[in-house]
Amino acid sequence: ETYTRHIFAPSVDVGPYISCTDLLGLHGLYYACEPRFVGEPEGSRDETRRLAQIYKALADEHRLRILGLLRERDMYAQEIVDRTGLHQSVVSRHLTFMHATGLVRFRRQNNMKFYSLNPAISDDLKKTLDLFSQQADAR
Repeated sequence: ETYTRHIFAPSVDVGPYISCTDLLGLHGLYYACEPRFVGEPEGSRDETRRLAQIYKALADEHRLRILGLLRERDMYAQEIVDRTGLHQSVVSRHLTFMHATGLVRFRRQNNMKFYSLNPAISDDLKKTLDLFSQQADAR
């Protein structure tokens, strides 16, 4: 279906889910508003919450596709738009969220931002996997 209008609406009430509306050429996407956008001080997050945000970022099909592309090489946003077929604003929103959680980083070159995977995140992901291995070792 061809849409004549797209609406992206952040919501603090939607929880961990993303909700869509399709009505007569209108595509509405409601997504969870991240704490940094609703005034929570950046330093107030504890480690558990930070790890939960990382996994929340990984729990989206489009973000996983983007991360797969970045595994190949650094890319600028328009390349990601071209490769995924997603709308520019959708890619931008996903990249912003993944940068806020630490999954990706960027560098500026001329007027473009080149995005890449953040190699430091693997230690954070390992922490949650260690929770399971410690329990298995205890048995």
